[in-house]
Amino acid sequence: MSETQKKTFAVLTSGGDAPGMNAAVRSVVRTALHKGHTIYGIFHGYEGLMQNRMDELQERSVSNIINRGGTILYTARSKEFTTEEGQKKAVEILRSRGIDGLVVIGGDGSFRGAQKLSALGIPTIGLPGTIDNDIASTEYTIGFDTALNTAVQSIDKLRDTSQSHDRCSVVEVMGRNAGHLALYAGLATGAIATLIPERPFNLDCDVVDRMKATMTTGKRLGHPVRSLKNPFSRAYLKAEYSGISDEELEAMGTGSLYRAAVEGDEKTGSFLAGQIAAIVNKEQPAAEIIREIFEEAETVLNGAKKWVK
Repeated sequence: MSETQKKTFAVLTSGGDAPGMNAAVRSVVRTALHKGHTIYGIFHGYEGLMQNRMDELQERSVSNIINRGGTILYTARSKEFTTEEGQKKAVEILRSRGIDGLVVIGGDGSFRGAQKLSALGIPTIGLPGTIDNDIASTEYTIGFDTALNTAVQSIDKLRDTSQSHDRCSVVEVMGRNAGHLALYAGLATGAIATLIPERPFNLDCDVVDRMKATMTTGKRLGHPVRSLKNPFSRAYLKAEYSGISDEELEAMGTGSLYRAAVEGDEKTGSFLAGQIAAIVNKEQPAAEIIREIFEEAETVLNGAKKWVK
């Protein structure tokens, strides 16, 4: 390859880290080197780009990372980059380094940033890396399969304990506005109900009644699975149940109670399971149970701040 044909590229990871990002970085670096090009690694995502934080990478720079989680390039979000002035500054930095093209590994936010750079004249390629699986034009995003298997393994273990104590579990998984992770995990583990943002639901009909019907077949209480953002949204609760204050809605909005149930907070998980069981077995209205959860929330959250991100 002649000197005129050699190019200089850069790669960065941005947004939430996802399993498989390191393997993608390794592939980008070694492919570029194999083709005779120069490749830079930009550290700490777009924030690192704004600070011109990048180093040239060699073949040994990406040794022994293919099996490691996270990203060796680190990741961070940048408020400055979201502005037009910040994007122009990023372009100037890339050009000052002689970067001919940029590879961005990340989710939808990272892709929006890449699109901005592309519009300003920087050739950009996006590799979809997010456990949410919410990037169009691809069957699976990098990290989704690993996250799904992690969720399935966790739910299987949780179900063993729940059934041993004749309880049910409310399991919350990540996914933001996309229900792929919850849907696949629910299917794989035989959840009684799976609640996703894409499909409106009614707590009494879609969860409680289904659990009652399932119990008539002789099955013990199971585990509903829900996605992280919705379905217990402010709009839904206000429309469905009267008398819930904004403070109570804010407490529910953190999702911390449900997150604790799957991540191992025994007190919170047991409390929630007991409340769902009360709805099913005692014919207690769902609205009353939800208010009881809100009353318990303050005590639980004060003792479990680590679950609130």
